[in-house]
Amino acid sequence: MLDDYRELIDLLARAPQQLAAAAKTAGEPASGVCGRLVMSERLYLGWLNELFQRTDPLLRSPNLAHLAEQERLQQQPAADGLATFSDSRGDTISLLMGLSLRDWERTGILEEEGREVTLSGLVEALVDLDADHLAELQQLAG
Repeated sequence: MLDDYRELIDLLARAPQQLAAAAKTAGEPASGVCGRLVMSERLYLGWLNELFQRTDPLLRSPNLAHLAEQERLQQQPAADGLATFSDSRGDTISLLMGLSLRDWERTGILEEEGREVTLSGLVEALVDLDADHLAELQQLAG
């Protein structure tokens, strides 16, 4: 089990470099993807913190302020978004490195879907989201 969690952390740690390389190849059309990267990371980090700090929390859906900030970030240069993403990813990894095995199984309810999710399930979803963003950047690069 511990090896599975370490692998997830390793995948998260490698993503900023992979995404930055793909964004560089894609050029400025990547700025929209980079803005979404930042806001996805912030959303998931907030959810992970909620799971870590509270018992069975309700994990809120993005609100209008979140969406407005995402729109603003999508207008910034890709390099700025990637730097912000990398900083946020560092915070995510720091949180995950300090978890006990029991913490990985903490649960909460996703507001939008109304379903229970574990902390490990959220991390797996974040890894999948990285893969989706990477594929999108690679497609933009042609």
